[in-house]
Amino acid sequence: MFKCIIKIYKKDPSLSRVVFSRLKTLSTLRFNYYPNQSKPIEISKQDGVALGCETHVDSGIFTVLYQDKRGGLQVQNRKNKKWYNVPFNKNALVVNTGRALEFLSKSKFKATNHRVLWNKKERMSVPFFFEPSFDFKMNKDLLTNKNSKQNNAEIYEKFLNNSLKKFIEYQR
Repeated sequence: MFKCIIKIYKKDPSLSRVVFSRLKTLSTLRFNYYPNQSKPIEISKQDGVALGCETHVDSGIFTVLYQDKRGGLQVQNRKNKKWYNVPFNKNALVVNTGRALEFLSKSKFKATNHRVLWNKKERMSVPFFFEPSFDFKMNKDLLTNKNSKQNNAEIYEKFLNNSLKKFIEYQR
């Protein structure tokens, strides 16, 4: 998928090797098991809805997600700010774009704002977080034809750490 985005910019798809060139990365496959919940994680400040996972965007390039039949995933429309349920489909995966892709594409591809509704019953989701190498220099001109200096570019590890600071888990 990332190679397809690189092609949109009329660049060589092998450029993806620059972004994912090192073994030290946080690209991970997680199996998230949510047990029966007696109370929500938080109440949405926007609309008062009980949540099982707070409103957020993911940090990486993409998140590829399988959700079980219980569902609960919602995505937000940027224009009208309304939330929409992402229906369960046994033959499909959900793909959310992340902050790193938004940064690298100069906001052409926006990070997907999403949340998970509170569900009293157990549920499971399986996300794969597709993230750049820790030492990748986050250069805004990577996908354009500009030849900018990468000296000022922030490495992905620092970009990621700054992105994670807003989460409750990070603050514990």
